[in-house]
Amino acid sequence: MSPKISDHTPVHMVPSEELAPATRQFPVDLPPDETTGYLVSKDGVLHVQCQRTTKGNVEAFTLPWADFDLEPLGRVVEAGGVVKAYLALLRTTTGVHSVVLTPELLSDEKKLRPFLAPYEASWNNPSNVSVAMLPGVRMLRFLKTNTHGSARVVEHLGWDEASRSFVTFSGVIRPDGHHDGWEESVGVVADPRLQTLGAEYEYGFEGDFATAREVVREVLTFHDEETMAVFGSWWAACFLKPQTMQRTALFPFMALEAHSGSAKTTGAFGDLLQLSGSNTGHELSTTASFRDKVSVNRSGIVWNDDANDLAALDEILRGATMGVTANKKRNDNTTTARIGLVAPILLSGEGLGIQGQKALTDRAILLSPPPVTGRTSRKSGREGEPQWGDVTALRRKHGNLTKYAGWLVQFALAHSDQYLTRLTEAQKRYSGRYGDNLAVVSAGAWLLDEIAGTGTWAQDAVATWCEEKDGEYLPGENSLTETVIPWALEQFGLPVWHRGTKAPTVRSFGQEVAPGVMMTRTDVGTLTEVTTLWVNTARLAHLWSEHHKAAKERTETTRALQGQVTAVTGPREEWAKAKFADGQKEYRPLLPAYARRVLAGYEGGGER
Repeated sequence: MSPKISDHTPVHMVPSEELAPATRQFPVDLPPDETTGYLVSKDGVLHVQCQRTTKGNVEAFTLPWADFDLEPLGRVVEAGGVVKAYLALLRTTTGVHSVVLTPELLSDEKKLRPFLAPYEASWNNPSNVSVAMLPGVRMLRFLKTNTHGSARVVEHLGWDEASRSFVTFSGVIRPDGHHDGWEESVGVVADPRLQTLGAEYEYGFEGDFATAREVVREVLTFHDEETMAVFGSWWAACFLKPQTMQRTALFPFMALEAHSGSAKTTGAFGDLLQLSGSNTGHELSTTASFRDKVSVNRSGIVWNDDANDLAALDEILRGATMGVTANKKRNDNTTTARIGLVAPILLSGEGLGIQGQKALTDRAILLSPPPVTGRTSRKSGREGEPQWGDVTALRRKHGNLTKYAGWLVQFALAHSDQYLTRLTEAQKRYSGRYGDNLAVVSAGAWLLDEIAGTGTWAQDAVATWCEEKDGEYLPGENSLTETVIPWALEQFGLPVWHRGTKAPTVRSFGQEVAPGVMMTRTDVGTLTEVTTLWVNTARLAHLWSEHHKAAKERTETTRALQGQVTAVTGPREEWAKAKFADGQKEYRPLLPAYARRVLAGYEGGGER
């Protein structure tokens, strides 16, 4: 694999002995002339043409011009063929470094010298150099003449539809294997700037697919079976997120909500992320950093750990599930750049609070991993021993698991048509936005079983899980039913109203006022036997804002609640007016399914 591309700092170094003897990928026998900047690679450093006159004869020869060697990899071109940068290997006494040499850098000696200095690289013209020329011009001509290919730059890692390739920093992956991005039949490379946005992904092809499969299969035993089946199915689908979104309205994000001891940040989840190519693991990112990372890789999972306050991430989460673009200020703080929110997202924390946010609930696969404390080994000969020993043994044996990620990407690409067939079949079983989530996980379960060689293990577990979730899902649920009404019940209780009689009141800041929620029922019994739950959104919004001193415009104001109530209440002819001392107020009945859901979560049961 080629070293990763670096912008202005060496992010990857290859020991010199690993690359010796150097395999030159460009014509090394080109003579030093005007087209090469009078430079030639010789004895491991760049030489420049010099000349001397002896007895009237002009003799040309070369002398060292620099203490480094430069091997062009290729030129990156934008639309219209404009050269964006030259990518090259810079060989110095400190090692071999991937560098990006832009036309702007090569045209400014004041920038070029400090760029080379950290690599302990420099140049100096001999006194008898044949032709005077600016150093950047020499290097530019040398790169131009010796580079062996051009490629289009893409703004994301992962699937590129135009080239039908999965783009990485070391080339591209196709169903038939790994290719050099500079190949004429490929002609696509990743934008070098992606590394400055936090792109830390590697897709290795160490060993073989059988080894990668064995590792995946073992990692899947490191946690609760249902958790691993559902999480692993989403993880497998992430390899094909761009292909998935050609068939679905969204691609769900994964949310792990569990207390300490559930290994949500260590063990199986981190291992699977490495197997998907991520070198980052779990991080608590700022909003700006999180947004940048989500813009980098169409299939590269971005993990934000301990994200207990999702308010700042809301727009990013919503955008990433649909693959939309977002605006960000450029470094000059005056102009705006548009970036695609493309990556699959993993959130984890002890209290994410997703259930109360309809827009996020519809876009999430929510799991609550049970504790792993006390789990014992599933390996023959180690029965009864702590499983953590298996986890650490796997890491000692294999090291960084990104070394196998390339095999898994290649396998997923080779099976993308079958995966999409399963996705289409699953979409027939489920409907609506949340139905897309279940369809994605169902298709991912098939792919996971194929990757891990686990028969129908994941598919069987996920089918049961999806059936339960589909039965629990109410399409109209929103902030009104998930947040505001439950809060009102806890705050004011659940007063009973008999139609045709004076309506009850509740106390708010020392005053008797009309409630936001009331109930009627036919006979004495449990709350689940309540026949009607009545709501007045204007009263709810008023009570909410009085107590919280604020209200979110999109979900908690009178206007917002009026927009939400239609989805969860009966037709107008079922509405009723309740009499209060200050006049009549109109209440709307919740549909029975939503009333049962609200009351099931009501703590304290009974009248107050």
